[in-house]
Amino acid sequence: MCAPGAMPGSMIERARLGRLPAAVAGALAALSQGATEDALADEVRRTGDAAAVAVLHVALDRLLRAGALHVAVRAGDRVLAVLEPASPEFRLRPADPPLDRRLRLSRFACLRRDGDAVVLDSPRVRARLVVAEPAAAAAIAAIAAPSTLRRVGAERAAPVALACLLWRAGFAVEVDGDGRSAEDRDPALAGWEFHDLWFHARSQRGRHLGAIGASYPLAGRVDPPPAVAPLRRPAVDLPRPDLAAAARRDPPLAAVMEARRSTREAGRRPIALAELGELLHRCAGVRAVLPGERDEVSRRPYPSAGARYPLEIYAAARACEALAPGLWHYEPLGHRLETVCSMNVHVEALLAGATVGAEPPQVLLVLAARFLRVSWKYASIAYALVVQEAGILTQNLYLAATAMQLGACAVGGCDSERFARAAGVDPDVEGAIAAIALGSLPSAQPPVVSW
Repeated sequence: MCAPGAMPGSMIERARLGRLPAAVAGALAALSQGATEDALADEVRRTGDAAAVAVLHVALDRLLRAGALHVAVRAGDRVLAVLEPASPEFRLRPADPPLDRRLRLSRFACLRRDGDAVVLDSPRVRARLVVAEPAAAAAIAAIAAPSTLRRVGAERAAPVALACLLWRAGFAVEVDGDGRSAEDRDPALAGWEFHDLWFHARSQRGRHLGAIGASYPLAGRVDPPPAVAPLRRPAVDLPRPDLAAAARRDPPLAAVMEARRSTREAGRRPIALAELGELLHRCAGVRAVLPGERDEVSRRPYPSAGARYPLEIYAAARACEALAPGLWHYEPLGHRLETVCSMNVHVEALLAGATVGAEPPQVLLVLAARFLRVSWKYASIAYALVVQEAGILTQNLYLAATAMQLGACAVGGCDSERFARAAGVDPDVEGAIAAIALGSLPSAQPPVVSW
């Protein structure tokens, strides 16, 4: 065990230890030079006060959870790995497992690069393990499949010590005779895939050491994208709807919310270009571009974290009156549809993949995100904010379509690669997040009536 050095992201909180026996205080002073837990306990035990050993373990636990203490695994004078707590909720199991207990690496553990370090992370562990030597990475890999500590270590003590630390911290789990762990048997964990739980944990406070929130992590490194994406191709002007007239015409919000349905079959009549334009303006048209805290922002009819508005709307049109089939991009400031491409195999495949009824949708709206708009300002939570915004805009499109007597149905999965090929965009720069199918209402579906 050792006191942490000054390193970015280290969590150090105040630890209240109370009045300590002199033997415990003296033992803790040795932490600055590094000392094993057993050696510290032996030092305290030599005073003849057995109760002081218990006090020592409580003090070490509190220091560890406060981030004031790190745990290192050494091979001679070389440090193989260092465990760094990330939350006051972190706990180490109190003892090592037996040498014949079968362990394996948790399915949620991830070995990755962080800055100049290689770290082992897990969304289920409130700590991270910094790998300092290749031998540590090899020891971690050795328990990817079920193994005992005896088999892992053979005659070498260091890999066994590391495997013990992995188990005590929660990176490794005990397995039964058929290779299944408590993670595999736990119904609450069965519903989590690795990437889902990782995303959830990394976008919340308290489970990692990374910065979170509006810290402008990319300011000064890259230029922020503009608040409104500039036009790059010819565009078609859309008629601007009379929002005051729409407000008088629309049913009450409560009636619209109760009547909202996912309409999978479109009517025979193609959706009109004026209807598509009104829907887009009502839900996503830019009302103003304004100076922000460090760059320009915009105002639109739905909320966006920091007024970043990363979402772009693309319309894949198959049957829209007065609009040529193909892929179009909505320019929300000038209220125009920008030509992206005419109907081709990529657009056809995009529409076919979004089929929610007997035929592909008349129009498929793809919500794509300019990720840098959000990640330029927000650390750790950027993608979570983008996904939340996509849900908000999807609901707005649903409600506006219902009020306008149009059919709408959110599509569960959008082919982001096919969209990128059709739109000619880099999916890591501007990627599809969500999609919603639009069309006229089938004659069998009753319209929304006012209450």
